[in-house]
Amino acid sequence: MKHFKKVIFLIVASVIIFTSCSVKVGYNPHNYDADNIIKMIGELSSKSFNGRMAGTPYGIKTEEYVASKFKKAGLKPAGVGGTFYQEFLGVSGNPTPEYILEVKDGNNMVKGYKYGKDYSFFTYMSHKGEATGRGVPVNLSDKNIKGVKNAIALIKYFKDADSNTLSMLYKKGYTGVITASGDPSDRRKGQFGVNDMEVSSKLPRVCVDLDVFDELMDYSKKGYTIHLKSSFEVKSFKARNVIGILNSNRKSDDYLIISAH
Repeated sequence: MKHFKKVIFLIVASVIIFTSCSVKVGYNPHNYDADNIIKMIGELSSKSFNGRMAGTPYGIKTEEYVASKFKKAGLKPAGVGGTFYQEFLGVSGNPTPEYILEVKDGNNMVKGYKYGKDYSFFTYMSHKGEATGRGVPVNLSDKNIKGVKNAIALIKYFKDADSNTLSMLYKKGYTGVITASGDPSDRRKGQFGVNDMEVSSKLPRVCVDLDVFDELMDYSKKGYTIHLKSSFEVKSFKARNVIGILNSNRKSDDYLIISAH
């Protein structure tokens, strides 16, 4: 009967506990140093790592940091070409600083809202747009949404916000979307952004607090206009998993594989 080697995989989101001690074959996992753990947390969360975003120079720095800890712990490289690394492709989306939400009376600003406090980005789809127009309440459950001209759709709850629905609003004359809550259906598993190739990519959109939404509704009823600007960029990137292997000190055909990124 053919003998199969037994392999144990351990995927770690953080390498703190495993690599905080000088791990060798036959090490006692209860002897790790808590001071080393605190030190590593401080290093990885410091400004020098700048958030550790995958695909950035700081992500590469983090990968090399983890690989060095794996090597120090006594793990053997289990990546490509005798290294600790396995490259993968990812997609990342981020809002740009180009966000504006304000109420206007002609050319005069009546009230401005602060990004991150009063409102935030909406949907993970790439887009860039700016519009000024009257706010018009829209009920997406209505099968006969009327066409308008230069209006910003005020949607209290935007269910399944995808490019098809946004494109429909754009084609009906809406130049922007403001919602108090939503359920974007465009965030795909393992990704943080989707490139939108439809006309909806021209449609600015934000998600606001409920109090802000009600206030915008009141301003719109009084004849004021809304100035809206938003931009969300989606880019592909390359990053690396860090993989190491630890041989068992009891059975030669048992292995512990540890991966982190």
